[in-house]
Amino acid sequence: MTTPEVVSEEPGVIILIPAHNEVEYIKKTISSIPKNIDLVLLINDGSTDFTEKIAEDEFIKSGRVIFEDSSSESKFIILNQVNLGVGAAVCNGLKHILELDSNNKLETFFPNKNKWVVVIMDADGQMDPADLPNLIEPLKSDSFDHVKGNRIGLKGMPIIRKIGSFLLKRLMRLASGYPKINDTQCGYRAIKLEMIKMWNFNNSWDDFGYTNWWLLESGRRSFRLKEV
Repeated sequence: MTTPEVVSEEPGVIILIPAHNEVEYIKKTISSIPKNIDLVLLINDGSTDFTEKIAEDEFIKSGRVIFEDSSSESKFIILNQVNLGVGAAVCNGLKHILELDSNNKLETFFPNKNKWVVVIMDADGQMDPADLPNLIEPLKSDSFDHVKGNRIGLKGMPIIRKIGSFLLKRLMRLASGYPKINDTQCGYRAIKLEMIKMWNFNNSWDDFGYTNWWLLESGRRSFRLKEV
């Protein structure tokens, strides 16, 4: 008699990394990702350097296997696209995750996970994987749909960026409907798969600035946001 698979109460976690010519940083970024992250999806946005090769080598070196390989539950996927911009890379990555879910591939390769969270992380090493628990924890309840980072107040931010962030913050608070948001530019965020399923991909922002567009679209559709 086959023992039924025990379903974990912890959500499965997919890290989505858009990357364009990040040969200098991609190795460090990948090596810093905890082994317990179920799947890392790298969108190679038309890199003309060795970003793809270095990323693949580092995934394997860190003990990850390609998605279809059942020898380990720590998996990776590399998707290549022509250079469309970071916003387009993120959207295409999210759509690929939806395809994996609709084709029951997430269920097949991760049978003990019935809920999923997608984390968007840049490839340049500026987003600390140590912050992952703070991003993911609020999504374990039904209180929020997505959680984003807030860097305001952290040491090292240039004064001109602080001023620009302050002005943009005031505008985005009014435009997005999130009156307490502080850091509109931070792309480090965790999103419930259920929210991604309801997202309108017909409207998109392909390049830098997609983080503001996400806030506007999210607020317009009343998705629940927390900033940490």
